[in-house]
Amino acid sequence: MVENIALIKEFHEHMATSQAQNLAKEYLQTLELAHIGSYRANQCSSLELFYVMVVRALMSHKKDIFILTPLLLIKDIDSMNAII
Repeated sequence: MVENIALIKEFHEHMATSQAQNLAKEYLQTLELAHIGSYRANQCSSLELFYVMVVRALMSHKKDIFILTPLLLIKDIDSMNAII
């Protein structure tokens, strides 16, 4: 997941890979998701994938974030309340 998140900074801001990955790790650590940093998408829960999408969005300079299918990603409405 770290590589996936870091790509945003690497591509759009030409940030060094190691620096972008360290930033991605910091974001995951903040969300207490550091343990998924080396996971692939098929190893993550739907909630973890949702968080990765949010972190990727935070890595960009866009002010608005649209996640079109949050209920397909998060099966439990209680989890959605915790996120909000």
